[in-house]
Order: sequence, then C-alpha cells, then structure tokens
Amino acid sequence: MSSSHSDGLERLAVSLTVLVLEITFFLLLVGLFLLVRALHLIIMTFVKYPRNKALWFAFGGVCIGVLVAGIGYAWVLPMTLQLMFDELLGLSLIILFTTAWVVNTYYNQWCLPPGEPIRTQVLGKNWWSGNGI
Repeated sequence: MSSSHSDGLERLAVSLTVLVLEITFFLLLVGLFLLVRALHLIIMTFVKYPRNKALWFAFGGVCIGVLVAGIGYAWVLPMTLQLMFDELLGLSLIILFTTAWVVNTYYNQWCLPPGEPIRTQVLGKNWWSGNGI
C-alpha cells in the first residue's frame, strides 16, 4: 500500500513540476513579447519624432544608467550598490518607455486639437484654384 501511495505522490510531484515549468515558459514568452513591443514603440517613436527633446533626455538617462551600471560591475563594488545601480537602470528604461508612449500619444491625430470644421473645409475653399482651369 505504501508503494502505490509513493507512486501517486511521485506522479503528483512530476505533474506539479511540469505545470510550474509550463507557467514559467508562458510567462517568459509573454515577457519577451512585451519587451519586443516596447522596443518597437521606442524605435518607431524615435523614427517619427527625432527632434523631440523629452525622448533624447530619457535616452540620455538610459545611457547614463548603462554607464553607471557597467562601472558598478567593472569595479567590484558591494552588492548593495550594484543592486541600486541595476534598479536605477531599470527605472531609466521605464522612464524611456513611458516618455515614448506619451510622445506617441501626444502626436496622435486623435489627440491633436481639431482643425477647421468640415463645413469650412468643404464650403469655404475654392476647389478649382491651382488646377489650371
């Protein structure tokens, strides 16, 4: 009887291990997908609006964060400082992503102030000017 009981426990342990591995793999895929989407947003925002100062300040913060974290690992600093530098780098990446999202949303056509009313656009302009007629 104890042999069948231990077999059942082994099967339960194996199935729980497989379940944990499947959940971990799924979360890893979701995290990778979100990372690619965030990188795509940042790159496309830089391509669309290369002269936006807020983006460049946020990017400069990321560069400084990478530099400080690299120096923290190059010099053997206490683990507390290395963790602090890693957190600052993560915070600067979050700020860059948030800034890219805000800039992209700010320049979105749905967020821009309305132009002329459609009535003025259609009735108030001469349609034949510039057509050579």
